[in-house]
Amino acid sequence: MSALRAEREIDLIISFDFSEGNPMETLTETAKQCNDLGISFPAISYTNSDNNSPKGFYVFKGVKEAPTVIHIPLFNVENCECDLEAYRKKYRTFQKAYSPEMIEDLIKKAGENVLNHKERLMKEIKAIVQQKHQNRCCLL
Repeated sequence: MSALRAEREIDLIISFDFSEGNPMETLTETAKQCNDLGISFPAISYTNSDNNSPKGFYVFKGVKEAPTVIHIPLFNVENCECDLEAYRKKYRTFQKAYSPEMIEDLIKKAGENVLNHKERLMKEIKAIVQQKHQNRCCLL
């Protein structure tokens, strides 16, 4: 939570979810904790199908003071297709060591996520930079 303090002036959070369960749980819990602590954070809304068949890219925006949150689940319907459940079972959160092949596969999946959404990711980053620049120009 210390990274989300108002004085840090965070404009963008890129969240990569690597958990085996609900890909929105960590983000939802973070939003809840921020709300409890009075820290500005966007509302996290999603459907039940996002739990079972998550998309590869989500953007959550809130009030002016809240950062934009880009959420990218590691295992999603875009990079795992019909093997989504098999990936979740193979890569459990709590298991002994991953083999070098498993680590390589995870790195490949994470890379696919970024490449699959490179344009959208860049668009969101540019919008935030542009907005920040406009706000500074208006203050001068």
